[in-house]
Amino acid sequence: MDEQLEGTEVPAPISDEPIRVLIVDDHALFRRGLVMVLEQEKDIDLVGEAGDGAEAVNIAQDTMPDVVLMDVRMPRRGGIEATSQIKAIAPHTKILMLTISDEEADLYDAIKAGASGYLLKEISIEEVANAIRQVHAGQSMISPSMASKLLTEFATMVKKTDEKPAAAQPRLTEREMEVLRLVAKGRNNRDIAKELFISENTVKTIPLAFFSPAKDPSHRRGSSPQGRRSPRRPRRRFRARDAGPVRHRAARAHRYLPRAPGGRGGPRRDPSRSVRSRP
Repeated sequence: MDEQLEGTEVPAPISDEPIRVLIVDDHALFRRGLVMVLEQEKDIDLVGEAGDGAEAVNIAQDTMPDVVLMDVRMPRRGGIEATSQIKAIAPHTKILMLTISDEEADLYDAIKAGASGYLLKEISIEEVANAIRQVHAGQSMISPSMASKLLTEFATMVKKTDEKPAAAQPRLTEREMEVLRLVAKGRNNRDIAKELFISENTVKTIPLAFFSPAKDPSHRRGSSPQGRRSPRRPRRRFRARDAGPVRHRAARAHRYLPRAPGGRGGPRRDPSRSVRSRP
């Protein structure tokens, strides 16, 4: 990452073909000053000007510039949003942010959007031409004050990553460890079951539980909070009243009918209801 250091400017290589540049800034006087300076450079060709991000996207789509000088804070559409859109329609275009905003959030968002550089307007206008050349050559340009903020943020992120606790690993029982050791040795399920005196189904379920996506010991069989399966609910016995009021009454009447002699054969038939009468 190259920094624009005061008094140590490194001249960028001059390309054989002119660099096509688009200027985007909502201040007309600032744009006019850039135009006057860049028109004197033989290797820079100005292809357009825009006063906001929306206009910049339209011009970039028509002209396909090599480098875009982009402001951050503009009406209608900001420079960061315009940067993302221009990179989508013209990936080869290099975008150099030239702004007065020294906020870290704007710097990070611009880099995420695809900007190749971030310069503050505190640099002299004559230095802009060399910055365009360096960005066009594939280098990155960031003002020293913004580069220090970027490095500080990067160091903070690295520190947080190092201090982040490791994810809790599932704890295996001794029997599960024995099964996995034998699996690693290439033993089949039948041999493992015979050696450990367990069923083959148990041997099959242990590796599957360990390599499941959740990898959570609470998801394995027999690992409920109480350490065992939840008790099953007892089945409800059928009672006559569960069949509805009609069957309930029929069952009660059937209970009190006189039974046949000897207590077998069901209830005694009523002779008066017989179809055929006895002689």
